Amino acid sequence: MGGSLTAGGVAAIAAGLFGDVPHPAAIVGLGASFTFIGVAVLSPFVARPLATAIGAPARRLGMTGRLGQENAKRNPRRTASTAAALMIGLGLVVFVSVFMTTLKASASDTLDETLRADFILSSSGFQPFSPGIADALSERDEFAAVSPFRQAGVRIGGGLTFIAGVDETTVDDVVSVPMETGTTAALAEPGTILIHKGPARARGLEIGDELPVRFARTGTQELTIVGIYTDNRLLGDYTISLEEYRANVAEQLDYLVFVRKADGVSLEQARAGLEEVAGEFPNVEINDQAQFKEEQDRLIDQVFGIVLVLLVLSVIISAFGIANTLALSIYERVRELGLLRAVGMQRRQIGWMIVIEAVIVSLLGAVLGIAIGLLFGWAMQQALSDLGVSRLAIPWGLLVAFAVIAAVLGLVASIAPSIRASRIKVLEAISYE
Repeated sequence: MGGSLTAGGVAAIAAGLFGDVPHPAAIVGLGASFTFIGVAVLSPFVARPLATAIGAPARRLGMTGRLGQENAKRNPRRTASTAAALMIGLGLVVFVSVFMTTLKASASDTLDETLRADFILSSSGFQPFSPGIADALSERDEFAAVSPFRQAGVRIGGGLTFIAGVDETTVDDVVSVPMETGTTAALAEPGTILIHKGPARARGLEIGDELPVRFARTGTQELTIVGIYTDNRLLGDYTISLEEYRANVAEQLDYLVFVRKADGVSLEQARAGLEEVAGEFPNVEINDQAQFKEEQDRLIDQVFGIVLVLLVLSVIISAFGIANTLALSIYERVRELGLLRAVGMQRRQIGWMIVIEAVIVSLLGAVLGIAIGLLFGWAMQQALSDLGVSRLAIPWGLLVAFAVIAAVLGLVASIAPSIRASRIKVLEAISYE
């Protein structure tokens, strides 16, 4: 069963990464879930060799270390089941950490590679705001280009998606829009649309084709494709002109305004002009490129922090599983522990033997969890590469910290069982049935 689940999960991940399938990220996520379960079922087969490798340094501690290692690997099924909860919890923590770090790195790359504006105006939480500020800025001499960005939900091909509204006369001045065919200026013609190469290829669309777009206000509109672009990290998959946006969307609000200063105007002078105008719009924030990056990172970190806290709680709970299993094993090994005491093993050595066993089991779960989390983080990045998640970033420092935390959890979980084991009376233990 474990082999079938793992094989099915890996096949689903491969289909999401390399197959021509809709919603590849969802398929990769489904495959990852099956793989998690499959690896947990199969883990007894790798528990013994991994425990041998992980516990090798413990053998240098003498008989105590050797016995701790042997105890960890002598019952692979129990060792694997004990480590499974930690493996799954830590695997999810690592996956989320890798994915969020990757999102931050990709967002930074996007801004570095596509942003030409000197300033970006947005509101707290990226709520839409009045277009009046863009109109006011356009009348000032300090700015060479003021380009608003709007976004609305539409239905294309039966599915809900988003469409961007941009000013085709200024968008190229503030962001880079690499075109495969066509130009952004072609949006000046009424009833036209630009489309990203991903959905264009998926639907077999080319320049000149009609694309039905259903707007909430005006219903289905047949828009002519006049350009296909290759980078959708800022604009998304579908883009129309502001005029087309005004004609079909009820709510006329800006989500972002990109501003490029005029030649001969310093950044300080440009910011002063922005602050003068923005003073009438208290919900609007002014950020330069560096500040905008920091804001993006802060939003990602907020989500990351909430998810990470929940997942870390699951990892901590798994430590109770280790403690319970160790406590059970102490009761099963009372006679064995008594014999060890009878042949000269000290209470302290008995306690350390249990501690070493717990740490090895914890590190076994950590190794499997980190490996699986890294694999799934890479797979999700690949599945979302067409959506702008362009670079895998691995937080190596966090991974080391997670491994150390796992070892510490094992150490903490072993305290009560090790005390119980060290207090076993020799004569009672030897006569224990």
